[in-house]
Amino acid sequence: MAADAAPSIHGRRRTGRGSLLLVESDAELRKAVDLCLQESGWRILSAGDDAQACRILERETPEVLVWNAEPRPDRRGTAIDLFRRRQTEGRRGFVLITADQHLEEAWRRKYLPDAVIFKPFDVRRLARRISRLTQDAEE
Repeated sequence: MAADAAPSIHGRRRTGRGSLLLVESDAELRKAVDLCLQESGWRILSAGDDAQACRILERETPEVLVWNAEPRPDRRGTAIDLFRRRQTEGRRGFVLITADQHLEEAWRRKYLPDAVIFKPFDVRRLARRISRLTQDAEE
């Protein structure tokens, strides 16, 4: 997805779980994760980078943030901070996806994710982890 392209927003599925912001720079992986999470009942707000995620967060308040941490300058985490500030009792979780254990440790200390998923990963496993996270938050 080009940096200036509009982020995509998909409709709510029958189960009505709520909205989830997916931030992933790899368009193919983003599409696969998006489709799987839609099947799990989430309304997906999809962004390819931090700037797009921030634009979405200016008008939406998703219950969950799924963020692919990469060691790139455009991944500053501004949207993570905005997500944390905008969420109140509706906030259910922040899931960090990473392939780099050292990067994960640094992001874990800075952003306190509720769950970490390591690449490569099964998107169904991610969906189950998000489901457990949101069930825990509702109890």
